[in-house]
Amino acid sequence: MLLCCDVGTSQIKAMAVSERGEVTHIVTRAVDIFVRPPLGRSQDAESFVVGAVDALSECVKSLDDAGKIEGIIVSGQQAGLVLLDKHALAMSLYDSWLDTGHLEFLGTLAPALWERIRANCGAAEATHFGKLLRFKSLLGETFENARGWTIAAP
Repeated sequence: MLLCCDVGTSQIKAMAVSERGEVTHIVTRAVDIFVRPPLGRSQDAESFVVGAVDALSECVKSLDDAGKIEGIIVSGQQAGLVLLDKHALAMSLYDSWLDTGHLEFLGTLAPALWERIRANCGAAEATHFGKLLRFKSLLGETFENARGWTIAAP
């Protein structure tokens, strides 16, 4: 038995899948998207954790024998960013792939600098770098107090 959890943009979907590939239970939980200046479209990072744990827990409860779980597969969003404190707890909203504000911000950089970043890092990594620079610019002290960040990559 496998548990699968897809952390999507608008919902979290968890499934219990048998060794024969049969889906025995499906649970979905909505995830809110809202606009909050100056970050634009954002999501509450904690809601992803709560929704995923809740959905996976319901799948486990549906099983006759939870001891037969052989693994958990998690997939998720692309190109998102959240700042973490020293305890790995979210201290910012989740800047998802829906928010393209970093592109406008990157447009304020010198074109030669942006091209050098893209050439040295690759397009996906440059996007993450742009999101980090934008967070630093907009969040100031919150960014400076962050102990790390997590980025969902495509």
